[in-house]
Amino acid sequence: MLDVIMALQQAYNACLQHQIHSAGRICKRTEVRQYLIATITHSHLFPHFQQLDTMLSQTLTEEHIASIAWNEQGLTPVVVQDAKNKTVLMLAWVNQHSLALTLSENRPVYWSRSRGRLWRKGESSGNTQQLVSAWLDCDRDTLLFKVYQKGCACHTGAANCFFTRIDGEDS
Repeated sequence: MLDVIMALQQAYNACLQHQIHSAGRICKRTEVRQYLIATITHSHLFPHFQQLDTMLSQTLTEEHIASIAWNEQGLTPVVVQDAKNKTVLMLAWVNQHSLALTLSENRPVYWSRSRGRLWRKGESSGNTQQLVSAWLDCDRDTLLFKVYQKGCACHTGAANCFFTRIDGEDS
């Protein structure tokens, strides 16, 4: 059994190494899982895949969340972008708990500074978002969520929250 544990640890480290070389992008669990499957499918470790898969996904999420530069309120901003047409939809905030929920649910969970609670886009309006990918910037203090947006993104009913131009020129 010790050899299986050692081999699982080696496969786990290989997956972490693969993830680290992803240029700061937070890999979705399915991407890391695909790499893990490719790493151990033809080995004696395959019967232990579920155990390793669970351990890997929990550790990657915790490591990424711990590495973020949270502000004094324990929050970090998230730029939300339409994954299809690349339009910036909105800016929101997350805390550690909401980010962990976002990554596990594949749907953004934000922190409302005005309401002081978690919220999911569309919980009252029906204008929902599905997480496609999550990225961490070079300073590790801002996130980018690429999403599939259903309905409008802005609470005003606009397609996105950036519709007021301030540089004095017409759109």
